[in-house]
Amino acid sequence: MAQLSWEYGRKELPVSLRSVKWYRAVIACTESVIPETHRFTTTIIFVDDPKIAELNGIYRNLPRRTDVLSFYYPPESSLAKGEGELFISVPMVIRQASRYRTTLEKEMARLIIHGTLHLFDYDHMKAKERLVMRGYERKAMNNCKREGLV
Repeated sequence: MAQLSWEYGRKELPVSLRSVKWYRAVIACTESVIPETHRFTTTIIFVDDPKIAELNGIYRNLPRRTDVLSFYYPPESSLAKGEGELFISVPMVIRQASRYRTTLEKEMARLIIHGTLHLFDYDHMKAKERLVMRGYERKAMNNCKREGLV
């Protein structure tokens, strides 16, 4: 399940990327590949470059812009694993789609999948972790393709 919060970027994205239904479908594609499958709620907050750079500086000590940041709710909370928030820089999505010569839908889906996997404690800092996470990312993107989302 997805909830959306637009701090920035709603008008910069095509109508197809303004629908909560689309985001819920992308998250469902991700849920289907995660072994510890259960329903969860992700809040997606769309921001600009200065805001994501500020958050990256505060929480990761990397005061520069990035594309997506994941914040999962602490395990001691009453919420299930996977519950959390994704902050996505809309300008970064637009730039990366152009740079990678892909559609905005594919780039947005890639970031949502990537961020959602982080909410389940998947990481890509070590080679073994990266292989696992990238495998799930590919499977989830393939699910999105089959569903006609990207």
